Amino acid sequence: MVFRRPRVNVKPNVQATRPVSSIARSTDASGESISAQSQEEQSSQQIDPPAAPPVIE
Repeated sequence: MVFRRPRVNVKPNVQATRPVSSIARSTDASGESISAQSQEEQSSQQIDPPAAPPVIE
C-alpha cells in the first residue's frame, strides 16, 4: 500500500497536461459510451473550433 502512495504523487505531474486530463475526466464521469464520441469531437475541433466548445460542454 505504501508503494501506491508514491504513485499518486506522479499523478500531479501528469496533470500538467490539463487539456488531456480535463477531457479524460469529463468522459470518465459521463461514461465509456461518450468516450468514443469524445474522439470524434476532438477531430471536429480541428475542423470546427466553434462547434467544439459547446459539444464538450
